[in-house]
Amino acid sequence: MKRLSLSGLLLTTLMTAQASAFLSTSESGELTPSGTFRIGAEPQLRISDGSGGNVGFFVDSGLNDEWSWRAQLGTGDTEFWGTASAKWVPIPDLDSQPAIGLRPEVTFGRDENESFSVFRVSPIVSKKIDTEIGKLTPYLALPIGVFAWRGKSDTISQLVIGSEGKFEEMPTLLFTAELGMNMSKTFSYVSGSISFFFDGSTR
Repeated sequence: MKRLSLSGLLLTTLMTAQASAFLSTSESGELTPSGTFRIGAEPQLRISDGSGGNVGFFVDSGLNDEWSWRAQLGTGDTEFWGTASAKWVPIPDLDSQPAIGLRPEVTFGRDENESFSVFRVSPIVSKKIDTEIGKLTPYLALPIGVFAWRGKSDTISQLVIGSEGKFEEMPTLLFTAELGMNMSKTFSYVSGSISFFFDGSTR
């Protein structure tokens, strides 16, 4: 009950903040297995250039050994947004080699009664680490793109540092924690997510 109460308090805090925040990465270079679906929720809190937050809900799945896709819908201080993204990981996490990939995404949404669009491409590097309690997968991403709103467009970029965590006591759940830092015409934020594998598969 305490965990549910804390989750509810976090979501309420994010939904009642006063500025929009909707850009995040929330995944490493690991791929969801083909034929398995992952469903999750991601609250995000803006920590620079104003305040505020949103919560997004997503589903993803693998296409093959190198590609996966994700669809996300969200709301909060930003009235509404939807994102479609793909992830290409031609270099997998193997032995001492980290996973290296690219994550293109397109977002359409509405805020302050105006429509907006975003296109970004994010290089991603990650590496699994085995621990006594499970697997951690720290990752680094550098999203760069274009944000269009109210007849104007800006080049935007962030530096993202995060980690996925899968713990032995909860093998069907995956957690993320993430810090995004403003590099150009965007904002800094913290976010986290919890997701589960639809068919109970583990990776």
